[in-house]
Amino acid sequence: SENFEKPQKIKKQVSFQLPEKTVEAGMKSRFLNSKRFQAMVKQAFEKVDIDQSNSLDANEVYIAVLHLYLTIAGTVKGAKPPAREHIDELIHRFSSPKDPDRLDYEQFLVFCEFLCSEIAGRISVQAVLQMMIAPLLGLLACHAWTRLMEELAPQTFALCSSYVPADVVVTLFVSVAISQIVPPLMALIDRTVLTKADTDKKRH
Repeated sequence: SENFEKPQKIKKQVSFQLPEKTVEAGMKSRFLNSKRFQAMVKQAFEKVDIDQSNSLDANEVYIAVLHLYLTIAGTVKGAKPPAREHIDELIHRFSSPKDPDRLDYEQFLVFCEFLCSEIAGRISVQAVLQMMIAPLLGLLACHAWTRLMEELAPQTFALCSSYVPADVVVTLFVSVAISQIVPPLMALIDRTVLTKADTDKKRH
């Protein structure tokens, strides 16, 4: 429909104006502006909009948010939906004065962009760790192990290499690096974010 084809009109229809810095940060987020995220939001909206009215009330919005977070949780472990009270408050801010406490698809998309802004940052960090840093460290470890074995036990290493392809060894090292490095680093990031959030909350 026309609503799905022109999401650029969204922000003009939303009564609640986001802070300039928040909008700028959201626009810079590849995840929030990606077709993948928009597809997740559209799917969550359509699952709940059974009557195809292109409008959700507060209860339907909450259910749609739960659907969205279940999908996101497949990518980011630990992604938890906000409390119902927080969602209801945001619905009131994002809905139009002409139709309070209801969101059409365009308003729901902006609503989800704002709601998932913190998750988007976590997804970006996790992607960098999984796709770049951890594999690089795994390759470096594999290279160091290879040189060490060639110096200490060259014959044994040559025999093992004849049975085990190099690609298998590299894959093993990279897998170990990802499994051992990414979870602790993400846990550290989560603790840092929570600590900062608690500090900010106490200040306010």
